[in-house]
Amino acid sequence: MPTAEQIKVLSEKTWSKCACWFQSQIVSYLLMHPKCNLVATAATGTRKTYTFFLPALYEKTGVTFIIVPLIKLAHQHRNSAIELGLMAISLEAETIGKDVINVRLFCSTPANRPTPVQDIAKIKYQYVILGLDLLRGDLLKSLWKSTKFVAQINCIIVDEAHCVTQWLSFCSKYQDLHSLYAYLQSRCQWYLTSATLNAPTCQKVLSAINMDPYYTLHGGNHTKWMRCSNDCPNLHYCVWPMCYTWFPWVWALAH
Repeated sequence: MPTAEQIKVLSEKTWSKCACWFQSQIVSYLLMHPKCNLVATAATGTRKTYTFFLPALYEKTGVTFIIVPLIKLAHQHRNSAIELGLMAISLEAETIGKDVINVRLFCSTPANRPTPVQDIAKIKYQYVILGLDLLRGDLLKSLWKSTKFVAQINCIIVDEAHCVTQWLSFCSKYQDLHSLYAYLQSRCQWYLTSATLNAPTCQKVLSAINMDPYYTLHGGNHTKWMRCSNDCPNLHYCVWPMCYTWFPWVWALAH
């Protein structure tokens, strides 16, 4: 297992990017053997996304899945991976066809050329970014059922993990994470990230996916939770009532 300092040095040497202490600690834990699940919380702007790709400096084989709630995020993660020289693909229900049985028909590749799923099965991509709509569809079912393929999954990353419970009322597809985790369980490492996970929310998210809690009163298995505090003790927040609510620009100019 590489140390945090070794990860920082290799990041600077390979990609000319400096990994902070928190990022290096996360990746060091992700690369431990045997692999364990992890939850990481840090403020927006701390480059949590970089921790998705840093393990690739050491894991030269296998594939990592990144599950995102928004298509825009999928594009961002794919582009970030490609900029680092990594092989990545983002899958969208709209582009491959909602009826996954007809994936070849909707795919823009010739009939004699492998489909994206076939390329994924052959581990031609290091990173596969996808939305919740595709978790339990027929498109990836053959991959989840393949013991050989599952053994080559380095990690399953759930980005914006707070959405697992906070979006459930209008995005029922988050329930599919529970089914996928129940099927894969200890055969894959799970890594959850968010900027807005407090203790109660973290516990609810882990429970919704059926992962081990981040703490136990009586010992036993638990999920590691690494936090980089969002607190700013040197800042004091205050609220001023607006005097001109109908003309906010007047109030703004006056102050």
